[in-house]
Amino acid sequence: MAEVTSAFQRRVDVAARDVVVSDVEALRADLREIEQLSLETADEPGGALLIDDVAIGQLAHRDWSPMGALESVRAMVRAVDVDRGDEAQSVMPMATISVTEDMATAMRLHAQGWRTVYHHESLADGLAPEDLGTMLTQRLRWAQGTMQVMLRENPLLRTGLTAGQRLMYFATMWSYLSGFAAVIYIAAPIIYLCFGVLPVQAFSLDFFLRLIPFLVMNQLLFLVVGRGVKPGGVSSTAWRCSPPGSRR
Repeated sequence: MAEVTSAFQRRVDVAARDVVVSDVEALRADLREIEQLSLETADEPGGALLIDDVAIGQLAHRDWSPMGALESVRAMVRAVDVDRGDEAQSVMPMATISVTEDMATAMRLHAQGWRTVYHHESLADGLAPEDLGTMLTQRLRWAQGTMQVMLRENPLLRTGLTAGQRLMYFATMWSYLSGFAAVIYIAAPIIYLCFGVLPVQAFSLDFFLRLIPFLVMNQLLFLVVGRGVKPGGVSSTAWRCSPPGSRR
């Protein structure tokens, strides 16, 4: 729809230009006729008044320009055009305070009242790290960027964000400071194989009373967050911003 309406609008613009050129030529022809008439009636009594009456009458009886019809066509095209330029709202430029500019910009948009909705189609494809070195470089860049945002625009102190948004952005930043948990997970099997020390002393009732509620709550939260979205088939997550107050 966007490509069709855009191409049609370009054709209308070309037609409008041709009509304007034709109108200008017609006006020039009328002016030349009025100039010729003024030379013929210059010596007649009351010639000046006659020239004015003739000029006004001749211009008043000109045919209407086709521009009116073209404007009607343009209005019809704008009614079905998906490009809503009149709905655009000025926002802050892309954040340059961090190397993770996407997250910082999204936080600014949320603080201004914009909301993001999940879009189930893949709009862009990217390359994933191919080895351990490039993966660590990528993760280091993300960690540096989130730390930059936390130190310069801490979401807990930023006005305009909801409580949930504050916690979400802060959890993203705090996650890079909680790497000690991953170290424990990695070290536990090594310690067991080398020294025979079990990470869990006994699979007693107390252990399962803590594990099972955690697993159940984890699955329930996944169901709540992903309700209405079919799992699988989506290789990337895209977000579309809607302006403040928009119901779309």
